[in-house]
Amino acid sequence: MIGQLCQDLREIVWCWWSSDRIRVSPMDGRFLRVKPGDLLTLDGTDAVVLERNVSVHNSICLTCRTEAGFAELCVTMFSGRESPELLWTEAGCSRSLLASDIQVWT
Repeated sequence: MIGQLCQDLREIVWCWWSSDRIRVSPMDGRFLRVKPGDLLTLDGTDAVVLERNVSVHNSICLTCRTEAGFAELCVTMFSGRESPELLWTEAGCSRSLLASDIQVWT
């Protein structure tokens, strides 16, 4: 009985360890943990996250509200790259940002 329990536990740990997961640094992983209600500060502009949409293409799009209106932050993770691609779209204009340009307040 104990032997079977150990074998089952070993199998569970192996399945967890060998599964495909997004592996990023904790600094970049903070964007994966953003949820509705969180506050972002981008170049001195505050944005409240209203909605979070996860794409099958390793990206997350956050719909936000700023003083100027609605905006969207798309975070795309690429394997083999050190940092995610961050695209901020507001009032029809898009621009790339660095991870250091964004502060996340949970």
